[in-house]
Amino acid sequence: MNHHPVISIVTIFRDPPVPFFEEAIASVFAQTESRWELLLVDDGSTKPGAAMADSIARDNPDRVSVLRHPGGVNRGMSASRNLGISAAQGEFVSFLDADDLYLPEKLERQLAEFSRHAEVAMVYGPSLYWWGWTGDSKDAGRDHPRRLGLRPNEVVAAPLLARAWLADRGDTPATCAVLIRRQAIEAVGRFETDFVDLYEDQVLFYKLALAYPAYLEGQAWDRYRRHPAALCEVRIREGTHSDDTRPTPARERFLVWLEAYLTATGIRDEAVWRGLRRQQWPFRHPLAYRVATTTGAVTTRAMDRARILAGRLVRRPQGYV
Repeated sequence: MNHHPVISIVTIFRDPPVPFFEEAIASVFAQTESRWELLLVDDGSTKPGAAMADSIARDNPDRVSVLRHPGGVNRGMSASRNLGISAAQGEFVSFLDADDLYLPEKLERQLAEFSRHAEVAMVYGPSLYWWGWTGDSKDAGRDHPRRLGLRPNEVVAAPLLARAWLADRGDTPATCAVLIRRQAIEAVGRFETDFVDLYEDQVLFYKLALAYPAYLEGQAWDRYRRHPAALCEVRIREGTHSDDTRPTPARERFLVWLEAYLTATGIRDEAVWRGLRRQQWPFRHPLAYRVATTTGAVTTRAMDRARILAGRLVRRPQGYV
């Protein structure tokens, strides 16, 4: 590249809907902050999206690169984002999946927050869950922001974000929402390649939130597109994923990883561990969990009532909070 980028944008893709992919890339070129590079990581595509990425890179060699795993194989979301990070030249890294998009001021606004708050490792806002891309007013009526969980426009010290997420007071950020110091990503060990798809982003965000302060914006500068072909939607239909904290195999696997990570890194924060135990409870006491949910929606209050009941019926494991 003939210019040195400040921000490296990593976009992984594997046969995405071409119109969505085009919109995602166009939203990068529309940024008011021009000091960026776009790293398009092909995770084993076989359809026209790969040719489109190659064409855009040929037309914009100073800004856009296409990266592939050896042999053009599919290695999953974590390994693909790590490949992009390994090639990044910018001081900051942003992620944009091939079906999401940035608003024009996204990078400029977030970069300014780093200038004002040199101590933070991550900046993000409340991404808009975006059904309204269809143009249907009924779909637009479903649009809503992700929950921050803490007051916006403030620096949040570690590990307060992790506490809020585990207490279900807020949502982890969407990948398209964040801007992160590349040095911090490297320090926590990047993405965990064992997580091929679901929860791969939460793994990184928890590692960062447990180690560094973050800045939470009050406004969303991105759009998280909801559509039937999206991975999360496919997994929800399969029954292996949920939009909330209901127990699924993918969530259990993530919680097992988190407990091991907290132990290995020596994190002893009581509120973090208490939140983890609460999240693990449906897996440890499935019968009591079913009692808590027989009346309808899963709520933290219902689960806490059932935990009390379970304490009378079963012996708690040693050290259980």
